[in-house]
Amino acid sequence: MLCGLLAYCISNTAKVQDMTRHSGGSMSLRGAFLSEDTTLFAGKDVWRMTYSPDQKYITMVINAYKHDSSIALFDAKTGRHIRSFEQEGLFDVEFRSDSQAMIGISSKKSVMWDVNNKKVLLTLHNVESGESPSAIRFSPSGAELAVINTNGILRLWTCP
Repeated sequence: MLCGLLAYCISNTAKVQDMTRHSGGSMSLRGAFLSEDTTLFAGKDVWRMTYSPDQKYITMVINAYKHDSSIALFDAKTGRHIRSFEQEGLFDVEFRSDSQAMIGISSKKSVMWDVNNKKVLLTLHNVESGESPSAIRFSPSGAELAVINTNGILRLWTCP
């Protein structure tokens, strides 16, 4: 018997499926919510979905690479939308190991937020010409960030 949740994206629809009571079907709707059959819908393009390390949250990058992109934060158990974090040009999101902070990644800057109150903890501006992050990862302790850019340069940052 399968148990647990499965999160995946198809076109403009993100789904969170309880594998113990699988049911099919989906529909396209504006906004985002979790239906009774555990389908999580987003009316704009869903680019990336991430579970927090403590499995309390699910994030979705909505409208990636566009001026109105955002990270939508959901309660992983209920599917309730908690809040959104807006940032131009977002394309990725990464959680810190304690699940209390996350960083949104865009070509212009990367912003770390406290997930509980949207407080900006750190902003990394991409200042060099042609420099854009291709990946950001927290260290296992959450005390440092490793940032690799499209020019192949790796930078390490101390987290607040």
